[in-house]
Amino acid sequence: MRLSFVLSCILLFSVNINAQDCPDSCEVFIPNNITADCDDVDCAILTIQTNCVLRDFEFSLYNRWGEIVFNSEDPKMRFDTATVDDAVYFWTLKAMTCNNDEIDRKGNIYVLK
Repeated sequence: MRLSFVLSCILLFSVNINAQDCPDSCEVFIPNNITADCDDVDCAILTIQTNCVLRDFEFSLYNRWGEIVFNSEDPKMRFDTATVDDAVYFWTLKAMTCNNDEIDRKGNIYVLK
């Protein structure tokens, strides 16, 4: 009878790899007005521009009566202003940045058609 033993050694390690380097401070830009010149071809699209990765994202757009007209949990969201009237809208943005800073901002945007 022959008995064989196999000795194996497993080395476990983890490495954090970010697809995008996280800057020291994240900047977020949301325009305060947008011209929606809709001619059935191109309508103005509202997007949020930033220099870092956002997570736990929530953007909401409200009309003057406080009703939500748009809500998204996608940082790459695109809002077509053709779906709203010419007016001032209130927005809120909550998110976490790639360096774990919390973003909690509010503002107004004027949609002019």
